[in-house]
Amino acid sequence: NFRSFMVYDLLHRYLEWSGYDVRFVMNLTDVDDKTIESAAAHGQSVETYTAPFAEAILSDAATLGMLPAESYPRATE
Repeated sequence: NFRSFMVYDLLHRYLEWSGYDVRFVMNLTDVDDKTIESAAAHGQSVETYTAPFAEAILSDAATLGMLPAESYPRATE
């Protein structure tokens, strides 16, 4: 569901348009119990297992025309 991402993209654009300096950071939550279990079941680290999902999110955001964030911190970092 991209609703929250779209709202923050709109807010980001509005604040920049209004003359504010915006530092936009998008959190990519990549760890929870289900993710850890799935990564282990596939014999992969959490980072390796979640990488394709993160890439898909960023690709979808670009397809929707969303501005890229300055950084994408992850819980596993």
